[in-house]
Parts: sequence; C-alpha cells; structure tokens
Amino acid sequence: MTSESFLSRLVQPVMGCTEPAALSLTVALATHATAAQWPSWVNTPNEPLNHPPMGWPSPEDIELVDLRTTRNLFKNAMAVGLPNTQGQSGIPLAAALGAYLSPEDGLNLLKRTDLSILANARGLLGRGRVEVEVDERDEEIFIECRVIAIVAGERHVGEAIIRGRHDGLVLLRRDGRRLYEADAEMEEANATCSDLRERSWSDLLARVRTLSAEDRSLALQGARLNREAAHFGLEKRLGLGVGAALRDLLAEGRLGSGPVTQARILTAAACDARMSGYELEVMASGGSGNQGLIATLPALALAEDMRMDEDRLASALALGHLLTHMMTQGAGLLGGMCGCVIKAGVGSAAACAYLLSDDPVVIEASVNNMAGNIVGEICDGAKVGCAMKLATAAGVAVEAALLASKGVSVPPSNGIIGRRAFETLHNIGALSQSMRGVDRRIVEVMRAKV
Repeated sequence: MTSESFLSRLVQPVMGCTEPAALSLTVALATHATAAQWPSWVNTPNEPLNHPPMGWPSPEDIELVDLRTTRNLFKNAMAVGLPNTQGQSGIPLAAALGAYLSPEDGLNLLKRTDLSILANARGLLGRGRVEVEVDERDEEIFIECRVIAIVAGERHVGEAIIRGRHDGLVLLRRDGRRLYEADAEMEEANATCSDLRERSWSDLLARVRTLSAEDRSLALQGARLNREAAHFGLEKRLGLGVGAALRDLLAEGRLGSGPVTQARILTAAACDARMSGYELEVMASGGSGNQGLIATLPALALAEDMRMDEDRLASALALGHLLTHMMTQGAGLLGGMCGCVIKAGVGSAAACAYLLSDDPVVIEASVNNMAGNIVGEICDGAKVGCAMKLATAAGVAVEAALLASKGVSVPPSNGIIGRRAFETLHNIGALSQSMRGVDRRIVEVMRAKV
C-alpha cells in the first residue's frame, strides 16, 4: 500500500452551506457567460472570448435570473444562513448574490460578499428580477440557470448547468452557442468517484496507517479549522446556541463530563456557527460542511480526552473521511436521510474506534452500533436546528466506539445490520435511495411555509 495523497479529493475548506453556494455559483457562471467569460478552473482549451467592461455588472445590467433546482438542493438551501449577509437566508438571495460574485472562487464565492454586493442583490430582488423553480426530476444535484444581462450596451443570454456534484459544471452557453460542455466521461465523474471503493478493512487500515505528509497535515488542519468554528459558536452563542447551552448544562452539573459530552458541545457549537451564516470556513467531507464537522470533532474530543498523539489522530480522521466518502457513494450526496448520521456518523464512529483500537473487529462493531442506534434520522434541510441533530450524532458516534471497545456489537439478526460492517453500509445506502417519496413530502411541507 503506497502513501500517495488521496485526502485532498475527499475534503475541502468551504465557507457557508454547500447548497446555497452551489446555487450562487451556477448564477455566477451563467452571468459571466453573458460576457463570454468563465473561470480558470473550467477545463477548456479556449480562452475567454472577451473582457467585460470595468464595473460590470452594475445593478441595472442584470435583467433576469431564472433558476431551477432539484428538491434536495431546494430543501438544503431554503433556511440556512448566508455568509456576510447580516444573518439573512433564502434561495432568492443566494441566487441574487451570485449575479454579482465571481465564479473563480468556486463554492467559496460567498466569502466575497460585501455590503455593496449585498445591496445590489437586494435591489435585484426588489425589482422582481429573480425567479426560482423546483425541478421535479429525481436527480440529487441538478441546477440550471438562465441570466439575461446587458454587456457593453448589448443584451445577452447566459446559461449554466451544474449536475452530479455541487461544482460539477457540465454546460455553459451564450446566446445559445456552447462555450463549454463536459464530455460524457466528465459527467460520470461528477456523478460518482468510484476509485476509492475499498471493501476490505485491511486495505482501509493500511491506507490510513501510511498517510502521506500532505494527507496527515490536511487531516489535522480540518480538525483545527472545525474546532475554531466551534470556538466561535460557543463564544458568540450563534444560531440556536445549542453548543453553548450544552456547555452551560455541563457547568451546572446536569450533564456528565467526558468525551461524549465534549463531542456534543464542540460539534453542536460548530454547527451553530455555520448554520447561522457566520463568516468562517470549515473542512467539508463528502461534499458537506456539516458532515465534515461530524467526521472530525467527535474523534478530536475523544483524542483530547485520551491525550492521543497527532499521528494516531490523523489516521483516525482519515479513516472517518474515507468511510464518509464510501457512504456518500452508496447513499448519494443528498436525500431524505440525514447525511450527518448515515454517512459522516458511521465514519465518525469508526474514527473514534480507531483511536481506541485498530482491531477491525472493534471498528466494525462501532459501525454496526452506530447504524443500529440512530440511522433513520430524516433530513429536512440545512438550518440552525441541525445543531441538535449533530449534537446527537456526535455523542452517539463516541458512545458507539466506546461500547465496541467493551465488546458490545449490535448483531446481524437486528434489522438492517449485516454480517459484516460493509454489508451494513450497503443496506443503509439502499434504504436511503428508497426514500424519495419521503423526501418529496418533506419538500412539500417546507414549500407550504413560503
């Protein structure tokens, strides 16, 4: 087993919730397509055709933003706070911001929002120039945007489509002419990344035991980044203040001390900060910032309690990210079940178990314990209330590992638990894929509120 770098393909720093960022990015791409522009990360042999005039686009240059997206993206972008917007939220605002942001920053484009851009976006909404529609197709990630804009005195139409991945650009058009189109191979790569589908614990453990220096550094950087988010959540009592309230309950003696409670406090506080729209980056895992919090902070809390060295912690974190990635392949990027439980949750349990023992029997037991406990949690969108779900998942992940270290393992005769942990993961994925009807009903309930 080589120590080649792999973690950079699974994790990345992100500011703001991934779904509204993806919507903003699609609008930004379509807007720049009206000026025959695209970002440097778009893999095309052609150079952008021209340069838009200085100060473009002005508030009056954008005539229409027409955005369509799938149920899952709508659900996750509807109520979550947007960075640098003074605590505002909503899909229309995310779309309007995209018209004045650069797609060069990819999914981190919202970090460039300032008061001027926010004012322009509000003006665009005030003039009724933003339209949002839910596309009923069953694809998890599909965003289509059409922008009509004035460029150098001429009216142009830009179109962009993202599919399969939050930044999976597959089509750019200007006035009906293709500027960029992904080939079939690229579209398939956006939909899934199958090169890491290990089905052997020996392969997985060998990989995380021999981390490259780059992967070790990236794993620890993610833990530090996410812990810093927790610090802000606690210090400023952001969002619902779930993390801060749990800390208060600990100080009052109403909660027991130890790694389970500490994992709940850290993870909830980081989620409080992120879902409130506070201006900070977290390390995402499996395409989700909240999954990144679950994949890292419970293991960090346990490692700190055990005074574990950084090498062991880095390997544990890498294992958590790998399992989160594998579960994302099986269960999908978005769906009716909470990814922080069914994907990052099982990854986190395995990471915690690795800190206690690198015996595959203990690690498998931790996965089955997690699955046998709280798998089934629904996803009803990204929002401040997610901090409570993440607190639950974080505590259960640590408990699942601690119980496994004591020989406790939910047996395969129970429900969705398989004879081996990989069979359990397959069953969870199949269950998640079967919940489209539930997901549709959740979105109906949410849309009835607006």
